Amino acid sequence: MTQESGPWSGTTELGSAAERLPTADGRVAVTVGRLDGLARLLLLIGREELTRDARFGSCHDLVVNRAALVAEIAQELVAVPRDECLALLNAAEITAEAVEAPNS
Repeated sequence: MTQESGPWSGTTELGSAAERLPTADGRVAVTVGRLDGLARLLLLIGREELTRDARFGSCHDLVVNRAALVAEIAQELVAVPRDECLALLNAAEITAEAVEAPNS
C-alpha cells in the first residue's frame, strides 16, 4: 500500500482508545494507536480508499469525523464471525480482543 502524503504517510499517534465493534456473533474491542495501524486495518477490511477520503485527510479531520470512520469500519466487520475477525486483526498486528459483556 502506498500513501502519497497527509496523515497516512507517517506514524502519527492517534491515542489508545478502544472501539467496541460488532461482528457477526459478538463484539471486538479494537485499538489502533497510530495512523499506520489504521491504514493496515483499512487495507485488511478492503476499505483502503478511506485513506484518500477527504473526511479523513488530516489528523484534525480524523478527530472530527471519527464516528463516520468507525461506522465505515463496523459496516465491514459485522459480517465476519468474531473469532475469525480476531485472528485476522491479530495477524495484521492490530490490537483486538473479544468483548464478553453483552452491553459493552
